[in-house]
Amino acid sequence: MKPSWAIPGTSLFELRGGLQRAMASRSMWQLCSPFVPPEKLAIAVAINVCLKGFTDVPALFAALVSGLGVAGLEADRLRSVAAMRQSEELARGFAGSVRRAQSSDANDLRMIMGEIEEHGQADDIDDMVGALMTSNVSTRRMRLVIKLAGRLGDASDWSRAVFLMSASFLVFQCRQVYLYRIPQNGVAVGWFLLSIAVLEAILWPVLFLQLAIESKAFAERCVKLLLILLPGMIGLWGGVSYDATAHLCVIPLILVLSMMGPLRVIRMPVVGPALVRMLFGRSPCQSTVRPVQRPEGKESGQRDDSDTFSM
Repeated sequence: MKPSWAIPGTSLFELRGGLQRAMASRSMWQLCSPFVPPEKLAIAVAINVCLKGFTDVPALFAALVSGLGVAGLEADRLRSVAAMRQSEELARGFAGSVRRAQSSDANDLRMIMGEIEEHGQADDIDDMVGALMTSNVSTRRMRLVIKLAGRLGDASDWSRAVFLMSASFLVFQCRQVYLYRIPQNGVAVGWFLLSIAVLEAILWPVLFLQLAIESKAFAERCVKLLLILLPGMIGLWGGVSYDATAHLCVIPLILVLSMMGPLRVIRMPVVGPALVRMLFGRSPCQSTVRPVQRPEGKESGQRDDSDTFSM
């Protein structure tokens, strides 16, 4: 069955009139119901731009964010493929322990293993490689997180699409607060919320780009909580209560968690380990992992906090 907007004549003006009448009686998503979700989004954005033009800020914002999101998703896909390939190569070349390593030169192997055992670093190297294989990144902080929370998902990469869209959303929120809160709720409330919104829009990208690699992955996953804690993003909640909750509670919470990083968050009583495991795609109810027991008489070699390996 053809959609109602396709029944009027074939001219562009009649098509536009049909679209306007159809949208007056049904939502954009219902209008695009024969298509799968990505196609729904593309068609909805295209129709919106055609009807309202690029001078309409919400239509322009939707088109811009859609383009950034598609570019970010493709970058995420390419990086994920490369990381998966490197992880598989490492898994094939690692025998489970550095003590079972092999070399074409027996003398070199004996000398290297003697130096490793002399400094008591064999177990540390095993921990580093184990973290690298499970999380694609091995830093001192990440290894401590893994000991407290168990094996986590990929912590070496963060979604460019999520970062770009979240930064765009915060900028757009400044416009929304200025446009609606000042006229509807008074100068004092409006400008207070606007100043907070502008500060958050500036602070988020600056803070994010300064984080360590594993903290970037954690912060990017924290941003996804916006989809749960801010239902107004999908049109279910509006008004000054939404803006106040967003800019005084939810967004500051995301910024604080991002600044704390996974190691500090996981040390929070009760909720810390479960939250970190959930954000990294693991069961929040799984018990934590005890530190690896080292052979007696062998102390772990001390390394600098900045030792970092990522794939």
